[in-house]
Amino acid sequence: MTAKKTTDTTDRSKETIVNMSVRLPESVHERLRKLSYEKRLSMHAVVLEAIEKELSARKY
Repeated sequence: MTAKKTTDTTDRSKETIVNMSVRLPESVHERLRKLSYEKRLSMHAVVLEAIEKELSARKY
């Protein structure tokens, strides 16, 4: 997996952002797309929310 660091000045208190790609099965992508539409959020926001929730649950 390759990652590219950038500085995002619009979100998360100017944290350095690492760009990465995620390969998803089509069925998971479709469910993610529908969930993001229903929540009126970007797929990026839904994925980031899920990651944050999982990391918190695991105390990271």
